Amino acid sequence: MRNVLEALERSVDDPELEPQQRDMLRGILKRLEGGNRVVHVVGTPGVGKSYTVGRVVENLLTAGEASCICFYVAPEPLLDDVERVLRDKLSGSSDVLRLKDLGDYECEIPVSEFLKNFGEDPKLSSLPKCTPEFYEEVYRRADGDPMELRRWGYFERLREYVEGPCTWERCGDCDVVRDHNFMVGARKVKRGVVLLTYRKLGDLPRFVESHERAMREKGEEPHMSVDRLREVLSGSLVVLDDAHHGLVRSLLVEVKEGVVRDSLSESLGGRLVHLSTVWAALDRNPSEDTRRKLRDVVFGDYAEKVREVIESRLEEWIESVKGKGRVRVVRALLELDHAVRTGEEVGIGGWIALATGGGVVFAPEVDSVEKALKLMLGEYYGLPGAYVVIANRPVLERPSVRVSVEASGEWRAYLLPLYLRKEKDVRLILEILTRLDLRRHRIAFLDRAETLVDRIIEGLRRLRRDGRLGVEFRRLESCNDLKDVATARRGALGVGTVGVGLVGCEAMGISGFLIARQYLSSYAPDLSAALLLARRCEVRGRAERLMDRYGFSEEDATVAALRLTAFEDVLYEMITVAGRTAQAVPEAFLAVLGAGSIVKTASEHPEEVEEVYRGVKDAFGGWAPRVMVYDPRTDREYDLIEDGGELPEPTYLRELDEGALDNLVRWLDGKLSEVSSHGTVAEVPPEYRPFVTRWRYWAERIAEVARDLLGGRTRVYASVEGDRLRVVIVSGNAPEKPLERAEIVAEIERELGLEESWAHPIEMHVVDPEEYEALWRGVLREAVEVRA
Repeated sequence: MRNVLEALERSVDDPELEPQQRDMLRGILKRLEGGNRVVHVVGTPGVGKSYTVGRVVENLLTAGEASCICFYVAPEPLLDDVERVLRDKLSGSSDVLRLKDLGDYECEIPVSEFLKNFGEDPKLSSLPKCTPEFYEEVYRRADGDPMELRRWGYFERLREYVEGPCTWERCGDCDVVRDHNFMVGARKVKRGVVLLTYRKLGDLPRFVESHERAMREKGEEPHMSVDRLREVLSGSLVVLDDAHHGLVRSLLVEVKEGVVRDSLSESLGGRLVHLSTVWAALDRNPSEDTRRKLRDVVFGDYAEKVREVIESRLEEWIESVKGKGRVRVVRALLELDHAVRTGEEVGIGGWIALATGGGVVFAPEVDSVEKALKLMLGEYYGLPGAYVVIANRPVLERPSVRVSVEASGEWRAYLLPLYLRKEKDVRLILEILTRLDLRRHRIAFLDRAETLVDRIIEGLRRLRRDGRLGVEFRRLESCNDLKDVATARRGALGVGTVGVGLVGCEAMGISGFLIARQYLSSYAPDLSAALLLARRCEVRGRAERLMDRYGFSEEDATVAALRLTAFEDVLYEMITVAGRTAQAVPEAFLAVLGAGSIVKTASEHPEEVEEVYRGVKDAFGGWAPRVMVYDPRTDREYDLIEDGGELPEPTYLRELDEGALDNLVRWLDGKLSEVSSHGTVAEVPPEYRPFVTRWRYWAERIAEVARDLLGGRTRVYASVEGDRLRVVIVSGNAPEKPLERAEIVAEIERELGLEESWAHPIEMHVVDPEEYEALWRGVLREAVEVRA
C-alpha cells in the first residue's frame, strides 16, 4: 500500500498532467490516506481519467526496488489499447501479463488420450479441456447418444470438469496454468501488471480453488495454488476501468435454458417479469398489466422471492440439464449458486430475474461498489491494498472523486423531430448524406435502432465502392469513437447507436434496469446530481416528486419517471460526449437524427424537462448547451427548453415532401459550415468555391479527359486539401520527362476550359505506378478514386 501512495505522490507533480488530472490524483490520495480501500472516480469522457491512472501505474512499476503487482481490469476492447501502451511504456522494466479467456488458449492433450475409444481429431484436441465448448462439442459429435458417450468415458470426464477443471496430469505444462499461476516465461511475476476482463476477475478465484481442490482429492500436487493467488493479490493495486460498462454486467448470470425459466415462473406464481415489460415502460400508454408488473418489481418483494426460489430449486435445475450436454448452462447455474451464497455473506438479500426469449438473466441487488467487488472476489476482497474504480457515470453510488473541465462559450446541440425505421428511410438518409459536402464537414448519425444503423452502414459501403461517398466513415460504438469524429480536423462521418442509442440499447436493458432498481428504496439524489446519475439511480426520487407535485398515482409516476429518465440519459450523453470531449473544437457539430421520441417526451413533460435541464446546469457549474429542435417542414428552429410546449409533432422521415427534404439538406449544410473550424466553405476564397464545393464534378471531368489521353487503365485520385482540390493521375503511359507531363496537364485544362482561369484551385499531378506506390499512396489516404 505504501508503494501505491508513493506512486500517487510522484504522479501529482507530473508536468505532463493537466490541472484537473492532478486534482483527481490528490482526491484519490486523500481518500486512500483516510483509510478508504475503494476510490470511485467519475468524470466525463475525454478528461483523461484512464491516462492519469495509467501514469500512476507506470510510476508504481518503474520506481523503487520493492515488488509490486497491479491488476488492470477493463472490457476486452479497451484492454488491447492498455496492453499496447503499457508494453511500450514499461519496456522490459516490469512484466505485462494478459490473462485471456480459456477458449483463447490451445490445448496440447490429444482427445484420444482424454477420451477412450474416441480416436484422433486435431480440431477437437486443440480445444482446452477446461472449457464448456469442448464437452458440448463432444456431446454434439455423439448426437446425444448415451451409449456412445459412456463408451468414450465422457460422463466421468464431465464430472471431473464440473467439480474442478484442469485435473489432467499434463495440465502442468499448459499455458492456462502458467498464466493463471502468474508466470511469465519460466519466472514468477513479482513486479508487473496483470491485464484481465471483469468476468475474468470474478472467475479467477473459483478457477484456482477448484483446480487445487480437485488435484488434492486425487492425491496429486496442484499445478496452481490459492497461496500463490493470495501472494499476488496482497497489497496490489486494482484498477477497474470503464466500470460503468463492465462492473455491473459482470455480476449478471444468464441461464439460457427454457426449463429453468418455466420452473422459475411457476415457482413465482406467474410473477416472473419478462424483459419486454421493461421496454414497455417506455411506451406512451403502457398497459395496466405492464404497470402492475413494474410496481411489483419496484415496490414489492419480488427480489426476495426470486432469491428464495433460487435457493430451493437450484439443485433440481442442475440435475435437469446435466444429462443434456448443456455444459454452459450447468456452469452458469453453479456460478449462480456461488454468487447467491457469497451474496448472503456480504449482505445482498435479493435478486432480480428477467425472462428473455432464451432463458433468464439473474442480477443481484447491489447498492455499492464495495459490495459488488466483495461479490466478485469473496474472501479475497480484503487482500489488495487499493481499488481505483474509473467510470464516465456514477456506478451504484455517489463517486468519491469527480473530475471535470471548465467549458467556455455556448455550444448547441440539434435534434430533428424525426422517426427513422423503414427501409425507405435508409434510402433517404443515404441521399441526404450524398447531397452534403462531407469532405468539409464532421457529422455523426446516431439512432437507437441497431438494425437501422446496420442498414445505413451497408448502404455507405456500397456508395464507397461506387465512388459516390467521397469520405471515409466509421461505426460509432463508444464515446471515444464519437470524440474522434467531433474533433476531426476535416471531413468525418460516423454512424452508430452512441447517445440516442442508449435509450434503446442499454438504458432500459437488464443492467440499466438493475441499477435503477437498486436505488429505489434506499437512494434518492438531489436534483443537482440527477442527470449525472441519469436514470440509473433517480427513478424513485423522480417518481415521488411527480406524485407530490402533480398528483400522479404511484403506478403512473413510476412509468413516467422511467420515461423521463430515459430522456435524461440521452441529454446527458449529448452533453458529456459531444460537448465535453470536443473541447479542442468546442463548436463541433453533431447532427442527431431520429430523435422524435425525445422531442415528444419534451413536449409532453415540458416542466419536468426544464427542471432536469436546470439541474444539469447546476451540476456542470452553470454550463449546459442549448438544445435546439429544427423542423424541416416549416424551416423553423425551436429551443427544447424554452419552447417545450410548442415543439412540433414528430413525423417519419419518409413522410417529408421534397420541399422539406431540400430544407433539411440546406439547413444541415449551413449549420455544418457555420461550426466547422477547419477548411470550411466560408474560409475558401470566393473565386475557388465553384471548384471546391463541386469537387466531384471537376474530378470526374478530369478523369474522363485523362483516360482519353493516357489510356483506359489510368487511375485518378481526388482529395480536397483545405481550399485546394488535388488530383493525382496514375498511368503506366505517363511520360518520364516533367515537361511532357506538364503538357498533359495543360491539355486537360484546355479541354475543360481552365487554361484562362488562373484562379482555379485544382492541382494536377501525372505519375507512373512506381512513383504512386513510393510517394503518393501514403499521402492520399483520404483521397477518393474517381470514375468518369
